[in-house]
Formats: sequence, C-alpha cells, structure tokens
Amino acid sequence: MSAFPHDGVAGRRATGRLAAFLCALLAAAAGAGELEYFETFEKALEAAEKGRLLVMVVIVAPGTDVQGRDVCKLLREETLPEEQIAKIIRQHFAPFLLDIALVRAGKLAVPPAVQACFKPNEQLSIPTLLFLDPKGKEVDRLVGYGPPPNYIGQIRKVAEKAAALVPEKERRDAQRAFERGKEAAERKDYAAALEALQGAAGLAGPDAEAAKALLEDIQGKAGAKFLEAENLETQQKLGSALRAYRDCARTFRGTEAATRAAARIAAIRQDPEVRKKLSTHMAGQLLAKAQDAIQRKQYGVAVEALETIAQRYPEAEQAGEARRLHEQLKADPQAARALRDAAARAEALGLLSVGDSFRRNGLTDKALAEYRKVVEKFPDTTYAQTAQQRIADLGK
Repeated sequence: MSAFPHDGVAGRRATGRLAAFLCALLAAAAGAGELEYFETFEKALEAAEKGRLLVMVVIVAPGTDVQGRDVCKLLREETLPEEQIAKIIRQHFAPFLLDIALVRAGKLAVPPAVQACFKPNEQLSIPTLLFLDPKGKEVDRLVGYGPPPNYIGQIRKVAEKAAALVPEKERRDAQRAFERGKEAAERKDYAAALEALQGAAGLAGPDAEAAKALLEDIQGKAGAKFLEAENLETQQKLGSALRAYRDCARTFRGTEAATRAAARIAAIRQDPEVRKKLSTHMAGQLLAKAQDAIQRKQYGVAVEALETIAQRYPEAEQAGEARRLHEQLKADPQAARALRDAAARAEALGLLSVGDSFRRNGLTDKALAEYRKVVEKFPDTTYAQTAQQRIADLGK
C-alpha cells in the first residue's frame, strides 16, 4: 500500500487538470502571503538543475494537531515566509507544493520521484518538507511544524547540502561577476552593472542570488525614471519629458524601462501635433538664448542658436523672428566683426602660434610667412590686426 492515498486512475485523470488547478492554488497562496511555488514538479526540477538547487517539496494536508492548531497553515503562512527562511529558500531551493487534499480529490498526481521516497505502508507525517536533488533523489527531509526560530537552523543545514552541488569554479565566477556589477552600480554605470549582474545571476550560489536582488533594485530605479518621464508628459511638459525618457533609455540601457522609454521617444516624435508643440517649445528656448547672448554681446552664441532654429525648426512660429535677428546681426558692424573672429578663431590662432614659435627660434622669414597667411585669409578680424602688428615688430 502506498504512503499516498490515490490510485492510478485518479492520477491519470488529474494530469489534464494539473496545470490549471495549481495556477488557482498559487493565486490563493499569493493572497495569503505565502511563498511562490513552481506550478509543476517538473518545472521545479528544471529550475533546480539550472540553478544547482534542491527541489523543496512541501507536503501538506488539512487537519489540526492535539492543540487544535492547523500546523500546515502555520508552516506555509508564518514559518516559510519568514524573512530569513524565505531568503534561504530563494537562494538554495525550488519549492513545489504537494497538497494531499488535492491528491485525494484526484486533482493532483504525486510525482513518481516523491512517491519513491516513501516505503509501502510508511506512515506519512504532516507537514513534511522533502528535499530532492535535480535528478529526483532524496537528499534530506524535515518533518513536522516549528515556529521560525526553531526552524531556521534546520533549513540552514539542508541549504549547506544544496550549496555543495555548486562547483567551486562556478561560485568564484558568480562572485567575481557580482563584484564587478556592484562596483559599476555604485558609480551609476548601470549598463555595465546589468551586463555583469546578469552573468552572475545566470550561475549559482549566494552571489547569484545577491546579483538577482541588485538587478531588481536597478530595474526599480529604471522604472522610477520612466514614471517620472511619463508624469512630465502627462503634464504637457514635453521637452522635459523627452529629456527624462532619453535619460532613462541611455542610463538604464538593457532594462525593460529603457526599452519602453526609447519606444515612447519614437512615438512622441512621430505624432504631428506633438512635433509641432515640441518645435515651438524648443525654438522658443533657442530664441531666448540668442536674445540673451546678444545682450551680452556673445554674438557667436547667438548666431549658433538662431541657425539651429532655421535648420531644425523652420516651421516654428519663432522662425521669422530668428531670421530677422540673424540679418540684423550680419548688418551690425560690431557684431559682424565678432562673428568673423569667431569663425576664424581656431585656424587663425594656430597660424599665429606657429609664427610665434618660428620667431622665438630666430626663423624670421618663416615667422613672417605664417603671419601673412593670417592677414590674407582673415582680413577684417582682430587676428589680422595682431598678425600685422607682429609683422611690423619684426620689421623693426
């Protein structure tokens, strides 16, 4: 006689309904604040093999002890979800819930690997936590209920056996990848952090779990940045929204939020109405910048802003005013000279520097040749005046 009260017919009937029923069971468990269990024993085995974990089969049934307590409920809702115990479970085990009530009702089949852990006619104690390796072989078991302080030591001992499944090299690789990811996250290089942490999370051991936790933290930061941009867009602050979306897409490259931010930028730019508003907004800012620069006599800065309006936002309502100011600057002698100086600055200074070097080394003819280039190429500039003065000095 089996330790589990079911027959082959009931087990076969349950096969087709197993996934749907367990989904409902998991939803109920989530509402009660329990652990998250794998939907099927096979998925728990797969996760255990991939992550070098043990499958933790939580065997429960309805009923009370001599004190009138529902010990299975207490174990599931108080002991296993306790912070330290839950952390150990996430790091070392792939949990699967086996409810005997469902087995009796023919709604859940006992996995053969679990059935093989019990002798015929063996008395089944409830609750029992059965720990199996990725091949389905029993490694350990915990029998009975205990409050968190009494249970944590026992589950830690089983976790040590799970840790032994992870090769030393894999543990070291996970540790190194986690350290790289942690350092990158501290300097806010989130793209590099994500790459390293994803590598660590794909391995096994405590550092892999720490990597997953840090990944979740970075994902949370990315999500907050996206939400900030979304709020700005809702408030019709499109320029600020675009900057925030762009910041999210660049800073948190590789996250879901970054992908969504990039998609939102593209959508905003393709919307004709939005593009018109953005053009007006950006052209307005550039025009204000140009007007301020003119007041400060920073004509190069002003012209750059005005030309940007003409090139990028020619249909904006500020484009006409920008063209008028540009023509006005070109007609103003003082502004025109400043603009010529700005255009000539880099090359003229280079030629003057070469000429000065020749002069210091006594190569007068070569120095004069460089100064004359400045006069010829950039007449009506302050650099030409400087070159002429140096030519005069050499003539003396």
